[in-house]
Amino acid sequence: MALRSIVAGLALLALATGCKGKHAERTGGASPEASLPALRPTTDGAIAVDNLDAMIGGQERRIQAAPGDVGLRAGLVELLLTRGQFLGVVADYERASALAETLVAEAPAAPLAWRARASTRATWHRFPEALEDLREAEKAGAPARSLAGLEATILAATGHLDEAMKVTPDTGDAQGDAMALASRALLDGELGMLDDAGRGLNAARARYRDVSPFPLAWMDAMQATLYEKAGERDKARAHYTRAVRLLPLYARAAAHLAALEAPQKAIALLTPVVARSDDPEVFAELGDALRRAGRTAEGKAMLERARARYDHLLASHREAYVDHAARFWLGAGGDTARALVLAKSASSVRSNDETFGLWLEAAEAARNPSEICEASHRLLALPHAAASFRAAAREAAKRCVDRTAGP
Repeated sequence: MALRSIVAGLALLALATGCKGKHAERTGGASPEASLPALRPTTDGAIAVDNLDAMIGGQERRIQAAPGDVGLRAGLVELLLTRGQFLGVVADYERASALAETLVAEAPAAPLAWRARASTRATWHRFPEALEDLREAEKAGAPARSLAGLEATILAATGHLDEAMKVTPDTGDAQGDAMALASRALLDGELGMLDDAGRGLNAARARYRDVSPFPLAWMDAMQATLYEKAGERDKARAHYTRAVRLLPLYARAAAHLAALEAPQKAIALLTPVVARSDDPEVFAELGDALRRAGRTAEGKAMLERARARYDHLLASHREAYVDHAARFWLGAGGDTARALVLAKSASSVRSNDETFGLWLEAAEAARNPSEICEASHRLLALPHAAASFRAAAREAAKRCVDRTAGP
């Protein structure tokens, strides 16, 4: 299974805010993914998840037999991060983080230890610390190229897209692997070159030779995110649909697809995901779907579950969940004042178009003129921003000028 590459590469999935907007339900017709090129056959998604569970169990047994093996322990960290990423299991992130901290403490001369901790710290959006760990890994002997994918992830997540592109290895030749090619294509998309991103992702899919559905589902979810941010909902739905077909328990893809579907379809998508996930985004989306379906009491209970979980995660892992929590309170959580505080805080963790766009959206919802002006100016100052965000910021900035000019 090509799982390690997902964690080691430009895994924007674990770092992206997401751009779910108002519901736009599909009303039938052909499957959305019918418009997409066919993929090579892959392992059934349920079997693939069972295989991942078995890999983690096998790694744990090997560690019991050789507890001092740094490579085995670092490998377990990556496997746990992968399962957490796809199934929406925060407990896996927490366990991986604890393992990585112990690994650095016990094997500070091992590059793999620092690399593993950098991955967990990036997952928690502790980006400066993650970059420090990468520098320690390089000092300990890790080749710079082996660290480039994660460094590019961090740079992209914090809005330094040009720097991320410089760090990402060129994969234009035939030797570039599929995941590296996909990562570079996604950077093209973040830079606004959606057509280039689409071609690059199709090339990555063609280059992919494994039967695991994880990398292909990841590519579709990430491409869907780009289209969603650009306001191209039909294309986003097509790629989310295929991602979920490949991997039905893919938590983030299922949550975003549910927001684009009628309530009964959304409930069917999310019910099995909730059985494995402890991510409040999934709880919130299911609660909203239940409410839309007229199952008010069940929806309210699920939304309360999401609210309590966000409160817990904001206390324990604020940097990683402040943007998601802001979007929750901006929507189903129903507290625009709290959403604004959280969204502004998120922009200091990840200064990119998504967080500034969220800040502006929350400021508009809270009808706070000074925050609207500040968020719009910060967004417009970015060297790269999606056209939809830039247009919203321009409109807001005009109102700021009019307000300043007076009658």
